[in-house]
Amino acid sequence: MKRSSFWLTLAAVMAPAAARACSVCLTGDDDAVTQAFNWSVGFLLTAPYAIGGTVAACLVIAYRRAAARRAAEEDQPGIGQAIWLEEEGTK
Repeated sequence: MKRSSFWLTLAAVMAPAAARACSVCLTGDDDAVTQAFNWSVGFLLTAPYAIGGTVAACLVIAYRRAAARRAAEEDQPGIGQAIWLEEEGTK
């Protein structure tokens, strides 16, 4: 059994066309399978960075909006300040 599996493995290694082991090794540079393989690798490499960048951008935008909202609320006098100003004006 060991001997037959060895010869079968050796035959598969020596005949990559029969094994269909690698889409890049068996085809030319302009083949559709090679192009699809390259695009899929590129997509899988860039997807985590695109998702991380989107999450980071959303967090930055949310932080800036909250900071602008806080600054706008600090510029406007609240009810307590309006009452204090009215009392100061009557004295």
